[in-house]
This record gives sequence, C-alpha cells and structure tokens, in this order.
Amino acid sequence: MLPALLSAVGVATGCVLLLSLTVLRTNPRRTLRRVREAFGARARAVARASAELLAADPRHHARLRRRLHARHYACPKPR
Repeated sequence: MLPALLSAVGVATGCVLLLSLTVLRTNPRRTLRRVREAFGARARAVARASAELLAADPRHHARLRRRLHARHYACPKPR
C-alpha cells in the first residue's frame, strides 16, 4: 500500500509543480498594478462620498453617511 501511496504523491507533486510553473504563474507587476488600481478606485469613491456628504442638505445626511460608511468598508450599498 505504501509504494502506491508514494507514487500517487509523487505524481500529484509533479502535476502541481507543472501547473504552478505554466498555467497558474502569477505576474507580480500585474498583481501590484491591479491592487493599486483597486485601492485608488476605493479611495476615489470614499472621497466622492465624503464630498457629497459635506455639500448635501442636512436632511440627507443620514443616507449619505450610510453610503460613506459602505464605501469606506467596501460593504454592499445599503438599501
């Protein structure tokens, strides 16, 4: 039983190594660019929501405050 198990582990290790070096290879520059773009988009959304809150009529502050909170914590938009 042990030799069959060791051969299966060897084949699985070879498959994972082959996939990680070919198909699943990550590009660190592309990953960093995507993270920076996502961070920038979130920062712009928070800034836009903050500006709306500051410029809004006081009657709408509660709704806009919830929207700002949702943008800041990346939660789904409150309904």
